[in-house]
Amino acid sequence: MRLWKVLSAAVFAVFALSVASASAGDRNWSGFSAGVVGSGGLFKVEQEDYWCWWACNAPTLEEWHASIGGQAAYTMQRGNFVFGLVGDISTGFENETSAHWSSGNSRALYSGEWNYYATIRARGGLALGDALLFGSAGIAIVNVDYKAKGVSDFANDGFACSSTDVDCASYNDTNIGFAAGVGLAYPVGDNLNLTFEYLLIELPSYKDRYDTDEENDPDDTDDYVNWTSSAQLARVALTWQFH
Repeated sequence: MRLWKVLSAAVFAVFALSVASASAGDRNWSGFSAGVVGSGGLFKVEQEDYWCWWACNAPTLEEWHASIGGQAAYTMQRGNFVFGLVGDISTGFENETSAHWSSGNSRALYSGEWNYYATIRARGGLALGDALLFGSAGIAIVNVDYKAKGVSDFANDGFACSSTDVDCASYNDTNIGFAAGVGLAYPVGDNLNLTFEYLLIELPSYKDRYDTDEENDPDDTDDYVNWTSSAQLARVALTWQFH
C-alpha cells in the first residue's frame, strides 16, 4: 500500500510536468458540484490474536462489497490547472467468518464492519480537452465495529463470552484514516459530469483485550485481538455542476 502511494504520486507528478503546457478545452470546471457516487471493491480486515491463547490464526476478512452515497466538490480553474476540495459520505461494508480451535467443538466468530465512511480530500488535476485528469489525497472518517466472540458446543465451559451474548473483544468508534485516489471526469451534458475514480482508504490499527471469565474481568488475560482495515474501491459519480 505504501509503495502504491509513492508510485502514484510520482507518476502523477511526471505526467503533470509533461503536459503543463497543454491547453484547456471548452469545459469550465470552476464552481460547486454535487451528486451521487457508487462504489464497489475489496473490503479487508486483517486480524491478529496476539498470544494465540483464545483462537489461533485469526483469519483475514476479505470480500467484495458495494456502497452508495453522496458527493460534493468545489473547484477552481487556472488555465488548464484545476484544484479544490471534494467530500463524500457512503454506506459501509460488513464481513464475518469463524475459526475453530481445540477439538473443533469450539470456535471464535470474527466480524468487521464499516457502518459508514466519508472522505475529505484536496483534489488537483489537469483539464485536457474536455476531460479532467485528477488526483486526490486527504482524510477518511470511518465508523468501525470490530468484534470477536467465542462460541462453544458445551453449555458450561467456564468462559463468559462463549456462553452469553457478551463479546470477548470488540472495538466500536469513529476513526480517522488516510484516503487517496486518481480518476477521470468527463462532461455528459451542459452541467452534468461523469467521474471514474480509484480510491484507497486505510485505517490505523486498533485492539481490545479478551474478556473470558464469568465476572467479566478484562484483567484475567493479556491476550488481545488487533484489527487493521482498508478498502480499495472503483467509483462512479454523476454530479451536477453549478457555474
